[in-house]
Amino acid sequence: MNNETALIHTVNGTIQADYSGAISTHEHLLLDFRCVFQKPISKDNSKANEKITLHNLGWIRQNWANNLDNLLLDDKLLAINEIKLFEKYGGKTIVDVTPIGLGRNPLILKEISAKTGVNIVMGSSYYIEKVHPNHIKESTIQIIQNDITKEFYHGVGQTKIMPGIIGEIGCSWPWTKEEQKIVHASALAQKETGAPLMIHPGRHNSAPMEILNFLQKLNIQMDKVIMAHIERTIVEEEELKKVAATGCYLEYDLFGHENSFYPLDPKTPMPNDFQRLTQIQKLIDLGHLSQILIAQDICSKHRLTQYGGHGYHHILENIIPRMLLMDFTPKTIETITIKNPITVLEF
Repeated sequence: MNNETALIHTVNGTIQADYSGAISTHEHLLLDFRCVFQKPISKDNSKANEKITLHNLGWIRQNWANNLDNLLLDDKLLAINEIKLFEKYGGKTIVDVTPIGLGRNPLILKEISAKTGVNIVMGSSYYIEKVHPNHIKESTIQIIQNDITKEFYHGVGQTKIMPGIIGEIGCSWPWTKEEQKIVHASALAQKETGAPLMIHPGRHNSAPMEILNFLQKLNIQMDKVIMAHIERTIVEEEELKKVAATGCYLEYDLFGHENSFYPLDPKTPMPNDFQRLTQIQKLIDLGHLSQILIAQDICSKHRLTQYGGHGYHHILENIIPRMLLMDFTPKTIETITIKNPITVLEF
């Protein structure tokens, strides 16, 4: 694949895409995710405010959204050490899709990239309505679009560091009018810049198609749209086929998350890594190999190796060997982990 050329936009500027290593398309190196905190359902509410230790790690793994310390990724040195493991196992590029207002820090992302040798693509736009900045409610679609596109032309604030993807754009279920406004503005920014656009859908089987239908009416290129969190959203095979038929990218980005219950919605079933791979195999059999992306969406401490977790290198260390055992060919794996990400990221 080295004879192919593509340009992607990283925190270090526009670079020629590196085909020599894997790309994880949905991660968070810095993130304040305390907005999703929920009070513990257990009688002992004190665990919500505890620091992570070996004594409570088992509980946190089962209740990761019920502990405030777990939901804050703000340690630069920790991020550097964790990303070095990703690089050690053959990773070359990470897409950090932390939205505006949840701890995105362009300068620190650039420093992490410099100290690890890993390319970092930074996200833009906004998350769910619950955490929209105060000015969003009074802003028009045009104003929000201009704010997003400005980052792609001039960089974030005074940093001159530019994003390389619009997203992840937060959508709840039911989808709110304010979130629809953000998606509309982001879609217009996508049309103007050509940047890829990533959707965080609400946790409902119908949510992805509702959003995709909305984007199609705006004449957005579906091959520049990434629908994230497929495995915690779509439970019916026929609905999955509808989403795949639009031509958007299907992102299985919760590898390593193997709890039976999704803590933000206990009624949402959560597949394990084997089930994720089985579903991906079915999509490949249906002809959708070129639309598949995989990642880990690390958004809490307990999934980092420092806290007993699998780390950003989980797919590289554990999943790819298992894919080979499940008869994924090396070429198929290369397509999913390198070629597809570069194809959607280049613009």
